[in-house]
Amino acid sequence: MDMDVKKIVSINKVDNFLERYSANSILARAKPGEMLPVRIGYIRLYYGSISTWGGYPGSGKTSLILSILTSIGQPFLYFSLELQDIEIVRRIISMKLKIPFLEIMTMETEKIMELLKEKNEFINLLNKFYISNTINFNEIIDTIRIAVNNGVRLFAIDYAQLITSDGSMSAEDPSLLYSIMSTLLNIAVSQNIHIFIVSQLRKNDTMKKNADINAFFGSASLTQLSSVAVILRKDDQIGDIIHLQVLKNRYGPTTSKDLGNSIPIRFYPEILSFEFNILENTDEGEGFDIDF
Repeated sequence: MDMDVKKIVSINKVDNFLERYSANSILARAKPGEMLPVRIGYIRLYYGSISTWGGYPGSGKTSLILSILTSIGQPFLYFSLELQDIEIVRRIISMKLKIPFLEIMTMETEKIMELLKEKNEFINLLNKFYISNTINFNEIIDTIRIAVNNGVRLFAIDYAQLITSDGSMSAEDPSLLYSIMSTLLNIAVSQNIHIFIVSQLRKNDTMKKNADINAFFGSASLTQLSSVAVILRKDDQIGDIIHLQVLKNRYGPTTSKDLGNSIPIRFYPEILSFEFNILENTDEGEGFDIDF
Protein backbone atom coordinates (compact mmCIF):
# COMPACT_ATOMS: atom_id res chain seq x y z
CA MET A 1 0.00 0.00 0.00
CA ASP A 2 1.40 3.38 -1.02
CA MET A 3 2.05 5.84 1.79
CA ASP A 4 0.84 9.41 1.49
CA VAL A 5 4.17 11.05 2.30
CA LYS A 6 2.85 14.60 2.02
CA LYS A 7 0.05 13.81 4.47
CA ILE A 8 2.48 12.28 6.97
CA VAL A 9 4.78 15.33 6.74
CA SER A 10 1.78 17.62 7.22
CA ILE A 11 0.66 15.71 10.32
CA ASN A 12 4.19 15.81 11.76
CA LYS A 13 4.31 19.57 11.26
CA VAL A 14 1.04 19.96 13.15
CA ASP A 15 2.29 17.73 15.99
CA ASN A 16 5.55 19.69 16.20
CA PHE A 17 3.63 22.96 16.20
CA LEU A 18 1.40 21.81 19.09
CA GLU A 19 4.40 20.49 21.01
CA ARG A 20 6.37 23.69 20.61
CA TYR A 21 3.76 26.42 20.93
CA SER A 22 0.91 25.10 23.12
CA ALA A 23 0.53 26.74 26.55
CA ASN A 24 0.83 23.35 28.28
CA SER A 25 4.13 22.61 26.54
CA ILE A 26 5.50 26.05 27.34
CA LEU A 27 4.57 25.62 31.00
CA ALA A 28 6.13 22.14 31.10
CA ARG A 29 9.44 23.48 29.75
CA ALA A 30 9.49 26.60 31.88
CA LYS A 31 11.83 26.99 34.84
CA PRO A 32 10.79 28.96 37.93
CA GLY A 33 11.73 32.63 37.76
CA GLU A 34 15.00 33.11 39.62
CA MET A 35 15.39 36.44 41.37
CA LEU A 36 18.71 38.17 41.92
CA PRO A 37 19.47 38.45 45.65
CA VAL A 38 18.94 42.21 45.65
CA ARG A 39 15.98 44.45 46.29
CA ILE A 40 15.81 48.20 45.76
CA GLY A 41 12.53 49.50 47.10
CA TYR A 42 9.92 47.66 45.05
CA ILE A 43 12.32 46.81 42.20
CA ARG A 44 13.04 43.10 41.76
CA LEU A 45 15.54 41.83 39.21
CA TYR A 46 15.47 38.39 37.59
CA TYR A 47 17.89 36.21 35.69
CA GLY A 48 16.94 35.73 32.06
CA SER A 49 16.31 39.42 31.52
CA ILE A 50 17.78 42.89 30.96
CA SER A 51 17.47 46.01 33.10
CA THR A 52 18.26 49.53 31.82
CA TRP A 53 19.50 52.36 34.05
CA GLY A 54 19.73 55.93 32.75
CA GLY A 55 20.61 59.36 34.03
CA TYR A 56 22.42 62.54 33.19
CA PRO A 57 26.25 62.70 33.57
CA GLY A 58 27.30 62.51 37.21
CA SER A 59 23.98 61.14 38.48
CA GLY A 60 25.61 57.97 39.82
CA LYS A 61 24.70 55.38 37.16
CA THR A 62 28.04 53.57 37.17
CA SER A 63 28.33 53.77 40.96
CA LEU A 64 24.84 52.30 41.47
CA ILE A 65 25.44 49.32 39.17
CA LEU A 66 28.85 48.63 40.74
CA SER A 67 27.27 48.89 44.21
CA ILE A 68 24.61 46.34 43.25
CA LEU A 69 27.08 43.92 41.67
CA THR A 70 29.67 44.08 44.45
CA SER A 71 26.95 43.74 47.12
CA ILE A 72 25.66 40.52 45.55
CA GLY A 73 29.19 39.10 45.71
CA GLN A 74 28.78 36.75 42.74
CA PRO A 75 31.14 36.74 39.72
CA PHE A 76 30.34 39.49 37.21
CA LEU A 77 31.70 40.88 33.96
CA TYR A 78 31.63 44.66 33.55
CA PHE A 79 32.02 46.17 30.08
CA SER A 80 33.29 49.68 30.72
CA LEU A 81 33.07 51.41 27.36
CA GLU A 82 33.88 54.87 28.72
CA LEU A 83 36.08 54.53 31.83
CA GLN A 84 39.35 52.64 31.82
CA ASP A 85 39.40 49.26 33.56
CA ILE A 86 41.83 50.46 36.25
CA GLU A 87 39.41 53.26 37.23
CA ILE A 88 36.60 50.72 37.65
CA VAL A 89 38.87 48.58 39.85
CA ARG A 90 39.80 51.60 41.98
CA ARG A 91 36.11 52.55 42.29
CA ILE A 92 35.32 49.07 43.59
CA ILE A 93 38.21 49.24 46.07
CA SER A 94 37.05 52.68 47.26
CA MET A 95 33.46 51.59 47.88
CA LYS A 96 34.37 48.27 49.55
CA LEU A 97 37.19 49.60 51.76
CA LYS A 98 35.29 52.87 52.37
CA ILE A 99 38.32 54.97 51.47
CA PRO A 100 37.63 58.20 49.51
CA PHE A 101 37.90 57.59 45.78
CA LEU A 102 40.20 60.57 45.15
CA GLU A 103 42.57 59.15 47.76
CA ILE A 104 42.53 55.73 46.11
CA MET A 105 43.09 57.29 42.66
CA THR A 106 46.35 58.95 43.78
CA MET A 107 47.52 56.08 45.98
CA GLU A 108 50.52 53.99 44.92
CA THR A 109 49.67 50.45 43.87
CA GLU A 110 51.98 49.02 46.55
CA LYS A 111 50.04 50.89 49.24
CA ILE A 112 46.72 49.61 47.88
CA MET A 113 48.05 46.03 47.88
CA GLU A 114 49.19 46.54 51.46
CA LEU A 115 45.67 47.57 52.47
CA LEU A 116 44.17 44.63 50.60
CA LYS A 117 46.38 42.13 52.48
CA GLU A 118 44.31 42.85 55.58
CA LYS A 119 41.09 42.08 53.69
CA ASN A 120 41.37 38.46 52.56
CA GLU A 121 37.62 38.21 51.99
CA PHE A 122 37.68 41.22 49.68
CA ILE A 123 40.67 39.83 47.72
CA ASN A 124 38.60 36.71 47.07
CA LEU A 125 35.78 38.94 45.82
CA LEU A 126 38.14 40.85 43.50
CA ASN A 127 39.07 37.55 41.86
CA LYS A 128 35.41 37.19 40.82
CA PHE A 129 35.15 40.58 39.13
CA TYR A 130 36.05 40.89 35.45
CA ILE A 131 36.33 44.13 33.48
CA SER A 132 36.61 44.68 29.72
CA ASN A 133 37.10 47.88 27.72
CA THR A 134 36.01 46.48 24.35
CA ILE A 135 33.36 48.50 22.51
CA ASN A 136 32.94 46.14 19.54
CA PHE A 137 29.63 44.28 19.75
CA ASN A 138 30.89 41.00 18.29
CA GLU A 139 33.71 40.96 20.83
CA ILE A 140 31.23 41.74 23.62
CA ILE A 141 29.03 38.79 22.60
CA ASP A 142 32.01 36.42 22.33
CA THR A 143 33.27 37.52 25.75
CA ILE A 144 29.83 37.04 27.33
CA ARG A 145 29.65 33.49 25.95
CA ILE A 146 33.11 32.65 27.30
CA ALA A 147 32.20 34.13 30.70
CA VAL A 148 28.93 32.16 30.84
CA ASN A 149 30.87 28.95 30.18
CA ASN A 150 33.01 29.87 33.18
CA GLY A 151 30.05 30.34 35.52
CA VAL A 152 29.43 34.11 35.24
CA ARG A 153 25.74 35.08 35.30
CA LEU A 154 25.84 38.84 35.92
CA PHE A 155 26.89 41.35 33.28
CA ALA A 156 26.88 45.12 32.81
CA ILE A 157 27.42 47.28 29.72
CA ASP A 158 28.32 50.90 30.49
CA TYR A 159 27.06 52.42 28.35
CA ALA A 160 24.90 51.17 25.47
CA GLN A 161 25.34 54.15 23.15
CA LEU A 162 29.10 53.57 22.84
CA ILE A 163 28.79 50.06 21.36
CA THR A 164 30.06 49.81 17.78
CA SER A 165 29.33 47.27 15.05
CA ASP A 166 30.81 47.20 11.53
CA GLY A 167 32.18 50.71 12.01
CA SER A 168 28.87 52.22 13.16
CA MET A 169 28.14 53.56 16.63
CA SER A 170 24.81 52.55 18.20
CA ALA A 171 24.19 56.13 19.39
CA GLU A 172 23.93 57.24 15.77
CA ASP A 173 21.80 54.34 14.50
CA PRO A 174 18.54 53.45 16.33
CA SER A 175 18.08 50.32 14.20
CA LEU A 176 21.54 49.10 15.22
CA LEU A 177 20.76 49.75 18.88
CA TYR A 178 17.53 47.77 18.52
CA SER A 179 19.43 44.87 16.94
CA ILE A 180 21.99 44.98 19.76
CA MET A 181 19.30 44.96 22.45
CA SER A 182 17.45 42.10 20.74
CA THR A 183 20.60 39.99 20.60
CA LEU A 184 21.43 40.72 24.24
CA LEU A 185 17.91 39.80 25.33
CA ASN A 186 18.08 36.50 23.42
CA ILE A 187 21.35 35.66 25.16
CA ALA A 188 20.00 36.70 28.57
CA VAL A 189 16.95 34.45 28.15
CA SER A 190 18.74 31.45 26.62
CA GLN A 191 21.63 31.52 29.12
CA ASN A 192 19.53 32.57 32.15
CA ILE A 193 21.78 35.54 32.95
CA HIS A 194 21.05 39.15 33.87
CA ILE A 195 22.47 42.08 31.91
CA PHE A 196 22.53 45.61 33.35
CA ILE A 197 22.48 48.25 30.60
CA VAL A 198 23.67 51.77 31.47
CA SER A 199 22.25 54.44 29.17
CA GLN A 200 22.45 58.11 28.37
CA LEU A 201 19.28 60.19 28.28
CA ARG A 202 18.09 62.34 25.42
CA LYS A 203 19.33 65.91 25.85
CA ASN A 204 15.83 67.32 26.37
CA ASP A 205 15.08 64.76 29.10
CA THR A 206 18.18 65.16 31.27
CA MET A 207 16.59 67.67 33.66
CA LYS A 208 12.93 66.61 33.51
CA LYS A 209 11.53 65.41 36.83
CA ASN A 210 9.10 63.03 35.17
CA ALA A 211 10.30 61.40 31.97
CA ASP A 212 8.62 58.74 29.84
CA ILE A 213 9.88 55.50 28.34
CA ASN A 214 11.32 57.40 25.35
CA ALA A 215 13.76 59.32 27.55
CA PHE A 216 16.65 56.95 26.85
CA PHE A 217 18.91 58.18 24.08
CA GLY A 218 18.91 56.37 20.75
CA SER A 219 16.00 53.94 20.68
CA ALA A 220 12.80 53.03 22.52
CA SER A 221 14.09 49.44 22.44
CA LEU A 222 16.08 50.22 25.57
CA THR A 223 12.83 50.14 27.53
CA GLN A 224 10.79 47.88 25.26
CA LEU A 225 13.23 44.98 25.60
CA SER A 226 14.08 45.53 29.28
CA SER A 227 12.19 44.03 32.18
CA VAL A 228 13.12 47.03 34.33
CA ALA A 229 13.87 50.61 33.21
CA VAL A 230 15.00 53.22 35.74
CA ILE A 231 16.18 56.85 35.60
CA LEU A 232 18.42 58.32 38.33
CA ARG A 233 17.78 61.91 39.47
CA LYS A 234 19.37 63.96 42.23
CA ASP A 235 17.14 65.41 44.92
CA ASP A 236 16.74 69.19 44.59
CA GLN A 237 16.85 69.70 48.35
CA ILE A 238 19.00 66.89 49.79
CA GLY A 239 22.29 66.52 47.96
CA ASP A 240 23.08 62.92 48.89
CA ILE A 241 19.65 61.53 47.96
CA ILE A 242 19.15 60.03 44.51
CA HIS A 243 15.63 59.29 43.26
CA LEU A 244 15.08 56.22 41.12
CA GLN A 245 12.17 56.91 38.77
CA VAL A 246 10.83 53.51 37.71
CA LEU A 247 9.53 53.76 34.14
CA LYS A 248 9.02 50.04 33.71
CA ASN A 249 8.89 47.14 36.16
CA ARG A 250 7.64 43.98 34.47
CA TYR A 251 7.57 41.96 37.70
CA GLY A 252 6.11 44.60 40.00
CA PRO A 253 4.67 48.10 40.34
CA THR A 254 6.11 51.37 39.07
CA THR A 255 4.67 53.24 42.06
CA SER A 256 3.92 52.43 45.68
CA LYS A 257 1.73 53.88 48.41
CA ASP A 258 4.73 54.68 50.59
CA LEU A 259 7.28 55.82 47.99
CA GLY A 260 5.13 57.26 45.18
CA ASN A 261 6.60 57.11 41.68
CA SER A 262 10.26 57.19 42.68
CA ILE A 263 12.52 55.39 45.15
CA PRO A 264 14.84 57.59 47.24
CA ILE A 265 18.25 56.07 48.00
CA ARG A 266 21.27 57.51 49.78
CA PHE A 267 24.48 58.15 47.87
CA TYR A 268 27.92 58.39 49.46
CA PRO A 269 29.81 60.61 46.97
CA GLU A 270 33.26 60.34 48.58
CA ILE A 271 33.36 56.59 48.04
CA LEU A 272 31.03 56.65 44.99
CA SER A 273 28.76 54.11 46.61
CA PHE A 274 25.17 53.24 47.47
CA GLU A 275 24.95 51.16 50.62
CA PHE A 276 23.27 47.74 50.64
CA ASN A 277 22.42 45.58 53.66
CA ILE A 278 21.92 41.82 53.77
CA LEU A 279 18.29 40.86 54.34
CA GLU A 280 17.33 38.11 56.73
CA ASN A 281 14.69 35.58 55.72
CA THR A 282 11.57 37.38 54.57
CA ASP A 283 8.36 36.45 52.82
CA GLU A 284 10.10 37.39 49.57
CA GLY A 285 13.22 35.33 50.21
CA GLU A 286 16.78 36.18 51.14
CA GLY A 287 18.64 38.98 49.47
CA PHE A 288 19.99 42.47 49.79
CA ASP A 289 18.08 45.62 50.57
CA ILE A 290 19.04 49.21 49.94
CA ASP A 291 20.08 51.18 53.03
CA PHE A 292 17.75 54.23 53.05
